[in-house]
Amino acid sequence: MEWIVAVLNSDDPELVHSVSYGDDESSLSTAWMYRCDAEFAKAAAMGLSLFVSAGDNGVATAGDPSIEACSNKKFTPGFPASATFITAVGGTQFSSQWNKMCSTTGPEGTLR
Repeated sequence: MEWIVAVLNSDDPELVHSVSYGDDESSLSTAWMYRCDAEFAKAAAMGLSLFVSAGDNGVATAGDPSIEACSNKKFTPGFPASATFITAVGGTQFSSQWNKMCSTTGPEGTLR
């Protein structure tokens, strides 16, 4: 949050910001995320563009992607990529060297 507050307090802030920081929403307090989102809203009102990395594991946890997304069938959004006034940017990698995060079973495609 120190970063966005410093940007907002600047006399002449840069118009575009790219941030690679992110954390699991579940590891952060709701109050802190709301406060950050309020600061991001101020930046948007000033015409600033904020681009944030969506993370390496999509909606899986940053720790061990197989734990929450596969074993518990639970997605873990990343913050600040999930914030209202942020543009989340991600990429896709296709490689035979990577293991599948989850495998499916049955015609309904349920996670196992």
